[in-house]
Amino acid sequence: MKSRRRPHDLLHRELVALAMSAPQVVASRTLRMWMADDPTSAEQQREWQRMVTEKVDASRDGWFAMQREIAGAQLRWWQDWVAWCWQPWQVPNPLLRLPQQMDDTAGRAMARGLGPARRRVAGNLRRLRRSVGR
Repeated sequence: MKSRRRPHDLLHRELVALAMSAPQVVASRTLRMWMADDPTSAEQQREWQRMVTEKVDASRDGWFAMQREIAGAQLRWWQDWVAWCWQPWQVPNPLLRLPQQMDDTAGRAMARGLGPARRRVAGNLRRLRRSVGR
């Protein structure tokens, strides 16, 4: 029998990937800042500006992803409730599943919220590794 993937598994994968990549990106950028020329080059200024804008973008995208997940869960809960109100003899009571559904939704929402940050960190790590050889 195939086991059902839990939403917290996705959250754990996102957290581990972020925990492995982020320190490497921070170390690389810190070293670059420390070794920067006194009058900073245009490339260095673009990199530092990128650090700021990508954090804002990742935060915004993460919040929107969490809001979409929670809104979808609310819609599913409402549909379950309406179905039970119309046919309580055929549909199981949605309140019995509510704690598990809330836990699953929280795990999925947090994983979706971390996704944009993890993708940006992974992209930065690839890009910074390529530019080391230059």
